[in-house]
Amino acid sequence: MKKWYMMKAQNRKAEISIYADIGMWGITAEQFKKEFQSLGEVDSIDVRINSYGGEVFDGFAIYNLLKDSKAEINVIIDGIAASIASVIAMAGKTIKMHANAMLMIHNPAVCMCGEANDLRKEADVLDKLKKSAVEAYQTHAKDLSEKDISDLMDETTYMTAEEAKEWGFIDEVIEAVEVEEPETNTAIAVPVNFRKKIFTNKIPAGSQPPKKEEPMNKCKDCGKEIPEGQERCFDCAVKKERAEAQMAERNRISNIQTICRASNLADDVIQKMVDTGKSVDQLSSEIADEIKKMKSLPPAQPQSPAVSLTKDETEKFRAHAVNSLAVMAGIEKDPAVIAETKKDVQINSLHGLMRRDLQRHGVDAIGMNAEQLVTTTIRMAGTGSSDLPAILGDLTNKNMLKKYEEAPVTYNQWCDTMEVPDFKAQKLIKMSNFGDIDDLPEGTPFKNKKLSDKYETVSVDTKGNIFNISRQAMVNDDLRAIVRVPQAMVQAIARRINKDVYDKLTYNSLVGPVMNEDSVALFDNAHSNLIPTSGVPSVTSLAAAERKLMEMPLLKPEPDSVTQYANVQAKYLITGTANKLTVAQLLNTPFDNSKGIAGVNNPYAGGRIIPVFDAYLQALLTAAGKANAWYLAADPMQMEHFVVAFLQGQRTPMLRSEESRVGDAQGFTWEISFDWGIGVPEYRGIIYNDGASAGG
Repeated sequence: MKKWYMMKAQNRKAEISIYADIGMWGITAEQFKKEFQSLGEVDSIDVRINSYGGEVFDGFAIYNLLKDSKAEINVIIDGIAASIASVIAMAGKTIKMHANAMLMIHNPAVCMCGEANDLRKEADVLDKLKKSAVEAYQTHAKDLSEKDISDLMDETTYMTAEEAKEWGFIDEVIEAVEVEEPETNTAIAVPVNFRKKIFTNKIPAGSQPPKKEEPMNKCKDCGKEIPEGQERCFDCAVKKERAEAQMAERNRISNIQTICRASNLADDVIQKMVDTGKSVDQLSSEIADEIKKMKSLPPAQPQSPAVSLTKDETEKFRAHAVNSLAVMAGIEKDPAVIAETKKDVQINSLHGLMRRDLQRHGVDAIGMNAEQLVTTTIRMAGTGSSDLPAILGDLTNKNMLKKYEEAPVTYNQWCDTMEVPDFKAQKLIKMSNFGDIDDLPEGTPFKNKKLSDKYETVSVDTKGNIFNISRQAMVNDDLRAIVRVPQAMVQAIARRINKDVYDKLTYNSLVGPVMNEDSVALFDNAHSNLIPTSGVPSVTSLAAAERKLMEMPLLKPEPDSVTQYANVQAKYLITGTANKLTVAQLLNTPFDNSKGIAGVNNPYAGGRIIPVFDAYLQALLTAAGKANAWYLAADPMQMEHFVVAFLQGQRTPMLRSEESRVGDAQGFTWEISFDWGIGVPEYRGIIYNDGASAGG
């Protein structure tokens, strides 16, 4: 049977058969109009429909031609009138439907690409097309409101003949007949399982259609009711077929890229392979030919313009992506960087970055949902065909450096720092005084003088943890979580260094570690740096502690050498939070409040002494029963005391990443580590006061 035809019969009657798709795949409006006009003047036309639908605008044009005809239009639905074909059916003055036929109505849909404004305009067009369809259905289903019909379209509703009659879409149910499946090139319009329902498991003539009230099957994906014998509803069947097609295409592209890149083929060659639409097996001979060509070429020069351009473009893309995400996450505050970033196409989400990254590597990400986007990106990262790990690494490093510098720690205000070459214990050589410089009468030779060989030691070791950027966080497009985890970890590292410094300062019930120089604790009367009775910070107690610093005997080069003195002034007053108000008033009031006499000068006002308050130090002092204890330290450039040592060239935490391994949480795993150690090269630069007179 011809899939569509128009036939004029005697007695001014004609018959039109629509057994194909509507539009460019089957019957176009232009073809229909041309043949429709060739019928001439007729009084009645029987329109027989068995079509899955097709292009909306062609369908509406055919519907309008029939509605505007002076002839009486009588529609018979032989098999299925789906989608726009169901709208054409509404042109009939009467509509009959075979008992084993079906009517399907759903929302108009479109496949397109474009910018946001294009998509919004297209959505408005779809709304207007839906309104026109509703108006066509209401010419027969007069008892249904616009909302009733809209809801049925939203649900993609398949109706048996009895249901269509009950709702008013048709006028009469006629006997069941066997009919061939309509010709179609739009397989996605109606899933295979629905076609089987009508055209494979044909209802024999004379059988009764199912009653509406009989229980129906449930869609295995969404749970909607569906006709007997089906597995999925229309929407879920379409989604499944699309997902399978998209996954097959992505796998094809990924396989081609992986094999070609392993053979070092150029990107333009790989893209040509992808564009052929062939599988890896089908391309095997072509790939082999390209490998032979490549091997026959002379070696590429290191400064090849093409390689340089590719590298430059990749670096530019990565830099722009890092800056875009940093601006979005609030990491980047520099107005100049923000303004420069906004000049280029913005990457405003993690998913946006993934789409751009996949497109750069030859994968069409249009139509991918969040899970498909993340799964494809992770898989390609595992083969090295993704910029995402490098971009997230650069973003995390940028974020970490900023947050490490902003960490609320205090050790870095008064401790010195140094670098060591390896993890071995390093000697911190103590420089003794040189003794008195000798007089040299005329002709007297120079005398050689010794320096002390005393030393302390310091060593660094590694601390670190791992964290995971989970697949769930990436599917959820949760940039905040991805940014906050490394922020928290790097600040934890800074706090750990802070803790290590104050643990060493207060070690062994506040007396500190034992010094290698003389096997005496850091703070001891023998070191002349322990003051147990002068009390909380005041002009008097501060003067007593500073005097200790200035009169501190320097290390002698030999036991009988002349004693010399440090003569250094205090620079840092280090304490917990209990003394904060007292210290703030002491260092910022021009008069000595403790004297009770106005006009008595306070020599420590004016900022020469820098206060350092630390909450963790306060906890340690309180636990030791010395809540008001405090320390006075020299500038480490004049006299050393505490030092934080780092491994050479590593002054900030280090980051490594990789795709999560089998058995780990899916996503990307990041390792953060840092190497440091705390040393006390000299006891002569710091004084301890236990605040005893204040009852501490």
